[in-house]
Amino acid sequence: MQRSIMLGRTALLGSGLVIGIVMALVATLLVAPPGAAAGDPTDEDSDGINIVEPGDHPDFELEYDDGLFKNKFINGTAFAPDRNSVSYQYRLGGCVQADGSMRTNLELPHGAQIIAIEYLWRQESDATTTLQLWTHGNGPVDGSSPGADNVFSVTSEAEASWGSTYDAPDESIVIDNTTTTYHLRYMGNDNSSDELLCGVRIQYTLASDSGKVFTPIDACAIFDTRESQGGQGKPAAGDTLVIDTVAGDFSYQGGAESDCDIPAASILGRNMNTALLVNLVALSPEGSGNLRAWDAGTAPPGGVLVYGEGMNNANAVVIPNRRPSLFGPGNEFRVQVNGPATHVRAVVLGYYSDPPQNQN
Repeated sequence: MQRSIMLGRTALLGSGLVIGIVMALVATLLVAPPGAAAGDPTDEDSDGINIVEPGDHPDFELEYDDGLFKNKFINGTAFAPDRNSVSYQYRLGGCVQADGSMRTNLELPHGAQIIAIEYLWRQESDATTTLQLWTHGNGPVDGSSPGADNVFSVTSEAEASWGSTYDAPDESIVIDNTTTTYHLRYMGNDNSSDELLCGVRIQYTLASDSGKVFTPIDACAIFDTRESQGGQGKPAAGDTLVIDTVAGDFSYQGGAESDCDIPAASILGRNMNTALLVNLVALSPEGSGNLRAWDAGTAPPGGVLVYGEGMNNANAVVIPNRRPSLFGPGNEFRVQVNGPATHVRAVVLGYYSDPPQNQN
């Protein structure tokens, strides 16, 4: 069943709104977070990533509001090893490696509803790793203690690269700090030294927010340029893609063979689907660049997703849905390849609409 979430009234003002600039800042912090220079490097691994003493690691967190959701970003070096972990190493740049599992407490406001979790990772093999969200009743925060429950998991891609995985829970997760504690747990599935946890972003909203209604849907691909998915081939540098957001079957543009439960922009006078929460993915890029996303008119100056050669990158962004008018068709948005050629995939995670007219 779809769930509706009320959001701030200022969240979707203006047709050119695109969320993602802050995530570019976060990506920069992954390279050199504040305080990273405070620890003296004690060693350097084969790929040039400095290793620091545990007491000197940059335990960095960042909280910000992107206009639609609140976000909490946690460095990988905020995680501590479990009892079964060995060969535990902090790395400059916010990453950490352990042959075993690691965890950190998660503190969010009471009543916060988790929208999605983004797991940032680095791997030198095709083995996957997993980030888990655990809840606990009153008592010790221990994955093996009574009352502990793994309520949500995000798994890395099975490839050797830098990357991130963004996923939304199927069931509502609302923070209850009166009876429950929460922590994030990293599981290195093959216990190898080739896996790094580099950061976690928790995206959430509060019940006290009001305004636009967000309706989550099961993640559904509406667009993919890869020929293997039915797409039209890799876009060249500078190409602008026009992506339909409403269809009975999205397979003609590389998407799912369904309507993805996405409504048209306007139904019986109510503004449905005024914007979409989209997980944009750059696949097999041929160099470094970024993707721009908007609904109509001139492309915005900033990108919503930075990509690099040899890296499959993803970012969840809110993109306004163009409404039909006398000036052109609607139910679409645009993505521009601002850099070398790359495949592009768009997966919709939910949509925004005006509240029902009888709602205060």
